[in-house]
Amino acid sequence: MKKAKKNKMKNGMSLICLRKLKGSRRSLNNQEFDTHEAILSNRFMPMFILNTNVSSLDNDLCELIRGQAVNIISTEIGKSPDFIVTLINQSVNLKFGQSDDPCAYIEIKNVGQIPEEKTTALSHKFAELLFDKVGISKDKAYIEFQESPRHLWGWNGKTFA
Repeated sequence: MKKAKKNKMKNGMSLICLRKLKGSRRSLNNQEFDTHEAILSNRFMPMFILNTNVSSLDNDLCELIRGQAVNIISTEIGKSPDFIVTLINQSVNLKFGQSDDPCAYIEIKNVGQIPEEKTTALSHKFAELLFDKVGISKDKAYIEFQESPRHLWGWNGKTFA
């Protein structure tokens, strides 16, 4: 099997260029790649979870938030939009301090590391998204970033180890 070739992108993050590989084949943006090799390259597998006490998120607004969350994660940490999982929990029994104001708790989960400069950019962009689309004040939301070892995530009957 040919190996994946690593290059550096302008932002300093590694970019995996997948050559013709043997094994399980998939197509992404009209390019074929070996799924196991692609998964191990850390290009895939982030998850965005929004928990909010706001109950007025209709389907269109949820889809808008999902789309923008995927775009933010894809742009900031170089993840494929095709493998980003989104989950929106609304009407959650959630309070920020003693206030009943709209608030949120966001989880960004990732296999592998997220550089500090990226978490800062992600925090800013998600705070803007919540304020602009949902009306949640920037000081009424926490964002937790979780970096997981590969053996603690599974997909397609295997772990990423």
